[in-house]
Amino acid sequence: MKPFAKRLVVVLALLFAVSSVAAAININNASVALRGRNIWINGSRTNAEYTDSRTIIFTSSGTGWSARAEFTGATVAIGKFNFQTDEAPFRLNVWGRGHSLSHYGTPFTWVRQTNAAHASNWKARLTFQLLEGETVFGIDNNTSDYYLFYKKAFGDTQLGAAHKTNFQHTTSSAVYAITKVPGVTITGEVAADGKWDAGSAGTKLEPKYGLQGVFDFGLTLKGTYTTGNKQIMVEAIQLMKDNLSRYYGKYTDTNGTKEIIGEVHFRAKNDQGITNIWGTTGNWWQYATANWTKNTGWAVGAKATRKVDNNLALVLNGFYEFVPGTVKSLATVNYTSYDSGADPTWNATVRGWYKVNNKFFILPQVDVDQTWIKAGTYFDYQINTGRVYAGAFYEMHRDDETKSQERFELGWQLGL
Repeated sequence: MKPFAKRLVVVLALLFAVSSVAAAININNASVALRGRNIWINGSRTNAEYTDSRTIIFTSSGTGWSARAEFTGATVAIGKFNFQTDEAPFRLNVWGRGHSLSHYGTPFTWVRQTNAAHASNWKARLTFQLLEGETVFGIDNNTSDYYLFYKKAFGDTQLGAAHKTNFQHTTSSAVYAITKVPGVTITGEVAADGKWDAGSAGTKLEPKYGLQGVFDFGLTLKGTYTTGNKQIMVEAIQLMKDNLSRYYGKYTDTNGTKEIIGEVHFRAKNDQGITNIWGTTGNWWQYATANWTKNTGWAVGAKATRKVDNNLALVLNGFYEFVPGTVKSLATVNYTSYDSGADPTWNATVRGWYKVNNKFFILPQVDVDQTWIKAGTYFDYQINTGRVYAGAFYEMHRDDETKSQERFELGWQLGL
């Protein structure tokens, strides 16, 4: 642990100690959880995961400030934490160990302090007003990067500047403007990355240029050029005003390597971000809450990606809610052909979601590709103090039966 990080831990410990005297500590969530997971393949247990994990969450607050810290693990070590002040003229956030706050950066994100802190380190952000403009100073203690942002409004136009440095020859700087004219909002940004050039024993600047127009009728046009990798990129997005349809096109040429993307989405109901319709997480046998389970009605989409002199990839998606709030299904087909003459690759997946009641869910799935057929289902039972989940699957290898196998998984979590 870096000396500065050690000092931060001490400061946080003192902060919580002092707050317990100045203002009574408010414990909004304190729990102890036990977790375990076992997997059997062809009747033999292949791994056994057992975690004696405890999580205790403390919150404390006073006039103009609040703090939160998690203590986790078998030894109850400090985990995620966040401290913030809420009163002017300064707003301070210090967060760490995997806690996420928010992204903050320029419109084209060429200078940006990202949201999540490193699992074993911290970030800080100080916001205040200077000359009637917003000023933000940020630190990432894990990478030793320092950030400075400033933006100010002049009527319908906002001007901004940003700088990032690690004080070791690596920098990023940007200036931008956002203005509203009848029918369109225009954003322009110019940035430059400074990278150490050993040959000249100096810092070499690599400029970037970006221009975007967002029209009132839902069309977004965006173009960028970055000199470092000699990349030109043009994007067009048409989002219909009812948010039920989306059309997307993109052309990229990176140092002579060209790529074209075309994508369309249609759906019955506007119930969440249209780009999240198909989101899923985990491997094919792992259940995790996915964006698609939150959709209602129906949705279809298609995406084609053409990498010139490389391949053509097609993705087709379809979603349908058979019984509102109870039975849903998502189908996905991926197909890729190769200019090199290699055989095309493909796979098709069908996922189901059946809500038996507010605590019990059944999630069947079938996955087929050139070599494998994998089918099975997950059962997820959520109780007041935890959850139990089980999965049963059969994997059949088309060409080699010795690789076929049965898989059963049982996991559990109990809160005390």
